Amino acid sequence: MKPIELVLYTKPRCPLCDEAKETLGAVQRELDFHLVERNIEEDPAWWDKYHTLIPVVELDGEPIFYGKVSVHRLRRILAAKRAGAPWLSPRYKQFLAWLRERRGNA
Repeated sequence: MKPIELVLYTKPRCPLCDEAKETLGAVQRELDFHLVERNIEEDPAWWDKYHTLIPVVELDGEPIFYGKVSVHRLRRILAAKRAGAPWLSPRYKQFLAWLRERRGNA
């Protein structure tokens, strides 16, 4: 099985990003996954897409967190991914879309 890879979009001097990194690191110590960190200031496309939403965590190119990272939800998402089950419920997908729209217009 291919290792699970999460991508964290962040930028320097971002307290929420530091908190997300700490949360992801804590969960990574108990559940194996690969974490890639991307500084949105290094790519104009990343900046345009996420500057009002960071930190952003993606799984397989799909955002799973904007802003705060929930340990409980992250564990559930990783367990579902490992089991081959859908990892985001329709209700949570709606919430993410609402949050993206709300924060994107801030």
